[in-house]
Amino acid sequence: QPAPALARGAEPAPLLELSGRSDDVEVLLRVQAGTARRSDVRVQLQRAVPIERTRVNLMRQDHLIESRLAGTQDEVVFADVPCGEYIIAVLPQDRDEVARVALQLQAEDETRP
Repeated sequence: QPAPALARGAEPAPLLELSGRSDDVEVLLRVQAGTARRSDVRVQLQRAVPIERTRVNLMRQDHLIESRLAGTQDEVVFADVPCGEYIIAVLPQDRDEVARVALQLQAEDETRP
């Protein structure tokens, strides 16, 4: 199992951009810096069929923290997410998961001695 992507940094630049693709959906994950210990996690969806029935889950280990339905937009935002290890999962309704990204949010000052 690959190590989670590590995101750290300071405003205003994006901390991290990752993309993943399957037959039904392309996922672009953008993590924006918030404050030193909290970040906005933006998940952009392309070619989801149908996108309005696509659910994006924010999980910690296997525990669901927050779930959002994409609706008519191609972006889901989880605002003000504290530092920690997360999993972003994309699931078209009534189907199996099509994408999963492991993500570790870490404040920049946590890496300094």
